[in-house]
Amino acid sequence: MSPQTKPTSTAPLPSVDPAAAQKALDKKMKQRLYIRKMMRIYRDEHRQCREYLIKRIDELSVQLAELVRRSSVRKESSTMLSWRDVSHAIHEDLQACAGDNQGLESQVGAYRNLLGNMQRWVASSITPHTNEFMSFLGGEFHDGPDKVMFVIQQIVDDETQTKHHHHHRQRNRKFWFVQPDLSSSLEQAHHDGRVEMRPQPVGGGTYIRYIAICTQSLAQGRYFTLEEEASVFGLDLSTCPDVDKESRLTTHMTRIIWQKRWNCQKRAGDLLSQSIVAT
Repeated sequence: MSPQTKPTSTAPLPSVDPAAAQKALDKKMKQRLYIRKMMRIYRDEHRQCREYLIKRIDELSVQLAELVRRSSVRKESSTMLSWRDVSHAIHEDLQACAGDNQGLESQVGAYRNLLGNMQRWVASSITPHTNEFMSFLGGEFHDGPDKVMFVIQQIVDDETQTKHHHHHRQRNRKFWFVQPDLSSSLEQAHHDGRVEMRPQPVGGGTYIRYIAICTQSLAQGRYFTLEEEASVFGLDLSTCPDVDKESRLTTHMTRIIWQKRWNCQKRAGDLLSQSIVAT
């Protein structure tokens, strides 16, 4: 017996407008084409952007390498100099120091000349009273037509000046001189006690040899201390160590003697010139 089949019912299909269907299909195709075009544009932009970024990475890598190289060179150059650069810099500093030193030496020389001129002017223009009593005994002896000798000595206890020599400062001065025919021996000069003056046979002028010995100041039976003696000549030894006082005073006195010697020589030359002009 054959199975029974149920009857099927078929609904009628709606009617389709061919024009509307074609229009819908065209619209859908346009949308697909537009989407495809936009995707192609997007892919092109993405590819171009990727290529630009890759190229930019390469450019930046080159720039970074150059900056690193410059930084390393700058660091090395700032910490280390070549020996040529060091020598050149030292040579420039040496020349500058030499120029400064020469200028300072010129200034020092000018100041020394000015100081010497001022000291000589003061010594020749101002004669302060030193409250010193002097009483000399001198002798003059002629030995032939071209030789004369002098002997000079301080009289410490001068009986004719009782009002002065006991209260004023004075010195024990002696002048002992060397004979012309003997060597310049101090011992021989001490025994003979002469001053010799001889005219020069060649070139003119007069030849003089002498030795002068002068003690420190004394007054009322006592000798002056080094500090008192130094104050007479304008030297302050109050802050000087005891071991250096004598050497300081000796140096100061030597300087004064040389200055006075220059003044005496100049004065003697002026007087001699005046006498020659007068004759």
